[in-house]
Amino acid sequence: KLILAFTFLMTQSGVPMMYYGDEAALTGGNDPDNRRMMKFGDEVSPEGQGVLAAVERLTSIRRAHPALRRGARRSVQVSDKSYAYIRSLFDDRELVVLNRSADTVTLDLDVRPEFSPGKLTGLLANTDAAVDAGGMARVSIPPMSAEIWVSEK
Repeated sequence: KLILAFTFLMTQSGVPMMYYGDEAALTGGNDPDNRRMMKFGDEVSPEGQGVLAAVERLTSIRRAHPALRRGARRSVQVSDKSYAYIRSLFDDRELVVLNRSADTVTLDLDVRPEFSPGKLTGLLANTDAAVDAGGMARVSIPPMSAEIWVSEK
């Protein structure tokens, strides 16, 4: 759930706000236990290392794609289990899909006019998708996960 939240946060406009330790799944409780000492290196739990690696990857993707920082956002699918949106700025376009359900979700998304027919490459899980001649992209997202797709240039 934390990685899903970070994926959403890092694909929205503006400056992402994180409280220290969130990027490494640092635990805490009510005040005064809410500000534990930061852990680094081998002190970070295996779960925290996974979250940290995901945040580092998302930060790199955000840095490489200006549309994720300041582009327009268009929702293409919204439900209680999944959310798909396109971020676009000039020729930089990303399709972001979040799945918060316990099941794999397959969606048929109308991605016109932002995406032309062709291959889409996943930046998180390296899953490929394609946009057909009618501007539809069929994507599958495993449970509790997300993907960010870009078109090949």
